[in-house]
Amino acid sequence: MIRRLSAAALLAIAMFACTRVLDIGDERAADGPCGEGSCRPGVMCKADCASCFCSDKAEWYCSTTCAEDAGSDCPATAPVERSSCTTTAPRCTYQNPCGELDTAICIDGTWAYYYGRCPPPPGCPPDPPPLGSPCPPGSTLRCPYQNKCGVVFHAVCDGSGWFVERPPPCPDAGCPTTPPEPRATCTGDAKCAWPNACGTFDFGYCAGGYWTISGTCRPAGCPMALPPYGAPCSHEGVECTWAQGCEGGVRMGRCIDGTWRVGPCI
Repeated sequence: MIRRLSAAALLAIAMFACTRVLDIGDERAADGPCGEGSCRPGVMCKADCASCFCSDKAEWYCSTTCAEDAGSDCPATAPVERSSCTTTAPRCTYQNPCGELDTAICIDGTWAYYYGRCPPPPGCPPDPPPLGSPCPPGSTLRCPYQNKCGVVFHAVCDGSGWFVERPPPCPDAGCPTTPPEPRATCTGDAKCAWPNACGTFDFGYCAGGYWTISGTCRPAGCPMALPPYGAPCSHEGVECTWAQGCEGGVRMGRCIDGTWRVGPCI
């Protein structure tokens, strides 16, 4: 059984156990009270016989049984994140293609999943570089990274600077399985991402009772990086969208009379 422990109970556990907090995703560690106070999403730790997991809302959830893998109580294959669970196993681990361990924990009847970090190829920065920061001159590096949900996004060196794909948000509980029509009604404040035919993601968020949807498939003639207003273009009439510099929105542009006409964030 997994339940959320009171602050007093968590403090009592921490007094009797080592409190080294392990970040399963990037193998870095921080010392602090396990299961107490604020936390970094994805962090797991052990305190005595309790296993604690920091949810994507930065809240601790702790089990009441020892944190060793529970063998037959764990599914044979990795469960789908946010799918239902009834297992008594506090933690289940699965090897990913990089040889690292992905971790699943059953919290309040739902699987929470944290992905072990796959190291980037040689020559790639260990962490995603800032957008537009310098990269090796003449390089064509394409470096994969993962967000905390395990979804891969890339940083691409165009020979002068880094272009970083917008990493998709981790799916909220209110995300539909397929993208809704733009301006369809919704409730809540969900932020969602859906795989598309281009191998990237379409994004959507619910605000003011309506869905805003933006696609990332790039027609021929659409550059990956946002062009300056008035820059030359060669595919007359093509329409493109970019998420750069638009928090939760997109910027649209069109090639008109050989130059880019780029609008504000919407």
